[in-house]
Amino acid sequence: MKNIILLIALIFVSGCAAMAGLDKNAKLTDPSKEAIIVFGVKPGTFHINIMKGKIVQGKFEYSVFVTPTAWVAPSKGYVVLKVPVLQEDETYSIIRVGEGLLKKTLQCDWPAVTFNPKAGKINYIADLSYSRIGETIHLKGKISSNSNAAKEFTNKNYPNLNAAFVNTGYKFRTVTNTKCRDAYKTFNPIEYVK
Repeated sequence: MKNIILLIALIFVSGCAAMAGLDKNAKLTDPSKEAIIVFGVKPGTFHINIMKGKIVQGKFEYSVFVTPTAWVAPSKGYVVLKVPVLQEDETYSIIRVGEGLLKKTLQCDWPAVTFNPKAGKINYIADLSYSRIGETIHLKGKISSNSNAAKEFTNKNYPNLNAAFVNTGYKFRTVTNTKCRDAYKTFNPIEYVK
């Protein structure tokens, strides 16, 4: 019985752990169906959850029953991932940010960073910097752009990515999901500033 409880706990903890970013020797195997995304993320203790969803009436809508595309921590200040190319009505979003045991998910009717990477390209989205607001459970996210530094980092650390580097950028979209009800609309755990 003790071993079963230990196994269940191990599975639970491993499911919560952040995954590694793109392998340094990675290549685009099918440029028509894949894209590379690049974010600056600071400090390195924070990790981000990237979720695929649909654009419905201008909002970012996702299902709480779908597995995230990635839950990843930065390496040397950057997150670099290979992701599937989206359909026209789909987009990716940073829906959750965490540091250690602190994990904050954007709630209904609050703005989230969304982006649509271009197929066969290295897509720079933005630089994201997170900090706690005092001793509260809120986070402050600052967004800036430094595509030259991101391009230099990518060229140096991922030499086999034979693809054009583009400044794709991001768009704020209001979050909605399958459990949006009044109870979920009272709290904004991540406040973004430019």
